[in-house]
Amino acid sequence: MTVEMSDNPLTILTEEPVPDTRLRAADIVASGRRRARRRRAATVSIAAAVVVVMAVGVAAATSRRQPQPQPAQPTPTPATTCTVTPLPDTDNVNSTVVVLDPAGTYAAAGTNSGTGVVLWEKFGKVTHVSGGAVFFVQAVNTAGVVVGSGRPDVDNVAYKVQDGAVIELPLPSGAVGAQAYGINTYGDIVGEAVLPGNKTRAVLWRHADPLHPQLLATPSGRQSTARKIGDDGRIVGTLDDGAEPYLWKADGTGVTLPTPPGQPGGIAVHITGDWADGPIDYQATTVVDPSSGRRVRTSAPHWARWNLATGTVEPVDVLDISGGAGITSDGRVLLNRGFGPALWSPDGMLMLPKPTGFGSVQLTGMSADGKTFVGTAMTSSSSRTELQRWDC
Repeated sequence: MTVEMSDNPLTILTEEPVPDTRLRAADIVASGRRRARRRRAATVSIAAAVVVVMAVGVAAATSRRQPQPQPAQPTPTPATTCTVTPLPDTDNVNSTVVVLDPAGTYAAAGTNSGTGVVLWEKFGKVTHVSGGAVFFVQAVNTAGVVVGSGRPDVDNVAYKVQDGAVIELPLPSGAVGAQAYGINTYGDIVGEAVLPGNKTRAVLWRHADPLHPQLLATPSGRQSTARKIGDDGRIVGTLDDGAEPYLWKADGTGVTLPTPPGQPGGIAVHITGDWADGPIDYQATTVVDPSSGRRVRTSAPHWARWNLATGTVEPVDVLDISGGAGITSDGRVLLNRGFGPALWSPDGMLMLPKPTGFGSVQLTGMSADGKTFVGTAMTSSSSRTELQRWDC
């Protein structure tokens, strides 16, 4: 499919400054939350909210609500036409996360040294690109352009990898750091900027004007993060680190995405066409530990998908979810589960096979048509880990 190049239509943006807080304790908590969010972004924005180990002393948060009746589970169907193949030339590849472009052509991962990227083209040609510092790969587009970030406490910088070079993305006016999380076909990049006072704001680097990043419109007094951007210019993310899932429309205006009744809070982490998905029920499934400022998961995440054309939300009523790794153009959600990865729709679940000899699988990327997948497979003894691709 050929996509015509055009400017991103996001035009209504604001540079409204966020006031610094005078409370040092608040700064400490905000900083800790931001560090935790960056750590999640290295694996969570891709594998999208993988379960975080519960901290000592916060388990009581799970008792805030009475146990709910378990939903009826969709019918699982094993996939019978999938082939699973290891990715080649992975000797110096970080085996935690590998990402895939929507067309299923390019896969990318960081290096073990943390200062470079490995790019697979059609899973055969391998390109090694050096540069950056502790580079966490977050996304790759259909042109093979990779985006990601350095570790916040080492190199709080957003990067893109293009034409064999690691390029540092410029900071928006007044920002002291940035992280890049998503890129669309045209090369528009989104993420978050870190402002003085430990505040975060969603940011857009437009492909037509990459040297002048812009802060996205955000309600007064709130913080925001952009996670992914569609080819039509719509952007998904969150306000206040999971307080509300959020959508920036193509005209730049923002709107809170709904959550199912009794499940407030969440993050929209993926967008494909008119569909988005992400974890919900943040007020019940996470808590901020005051001693560290970290947001800690207290129970398995709940998941949902949004139909952006109708503005409606639908819970993904599946048990044993550790996270989601993408959504297809027709709204099917890729889930990681204890039983193995599955492609969910309201009509049922397609269970993807585990590679022979491996006990657990964590998928981290999927093509928009739901036919190609990438992820990590680990032996039962954890003695061997491999990056794999699934062709279904």
